Amino acid sequence: MNAVNERAHGDRSPFLRLRVGAIVAVAVAVALILWLVLKDDDNGNDNGSAAAKPTAATVSDLQAVPDSVGHPVFWAGARTGYTYELTSIPRGVYVRYLPSGVPLGDNQPNYLTVATYPFRNGYAATRKTARKQGAISRKLPGGGIAVTNTAQPKSVYVAYRGTDVQVEVFDPSPARARRLAFSGRIVPVR
Repeated sequence: MNAVNERAHGDRSPFLRLRVGAIVAVAVAVALILWLVLKDDDNGNDNGSAAAKPTAATVSDLQAVPDSVGHPVFWAGARTGYTYELTSIPRGVYVRYLPSGVPLGDNQPNYLTVATYPFRNGYAATRKTARKQGAISRKLPGGGIAVTNTAQPKSVYVAYRGTDVQVEVFDPSPARARRLAFSGRIVPVR
């Protein structure tokens, strides 16, 4: 009887391997399909933002954005000689400072950008990030914190107590990004 059970079990082993192999193949196929559907397109836009087009904005245009998105929107203040490029998508609002002559939608990451992301308890999350290895942080006036990391030095994250947003200050120069964010000059558009 024992030999019969071993043979019966042994005969099922190839079927079991076949079933496991089929399950793995289906899982890989599903993952591939999801990746193809959700991946970034060739323009660097994700599917949720493909319809969002950057627009030139005046200071008055920027001042109207917080009411339309339902949260504060931050920027680096007015700058003479720059075009404010505004892009608003569900995951955030981007204000990019384009020097004269640079077209809207330029795909080079060569310009100061201040992005405001809706982020519940953004301050607590940013403060937690400040404790990680490689983090450089500063307390900001008004109960804020700014954090960058040596692994991603071109971006500095800013958050203030009592706001459900996190702000990213990007500049191609890590030193400029830190100097600007640590200075406290990243403020809500008013």
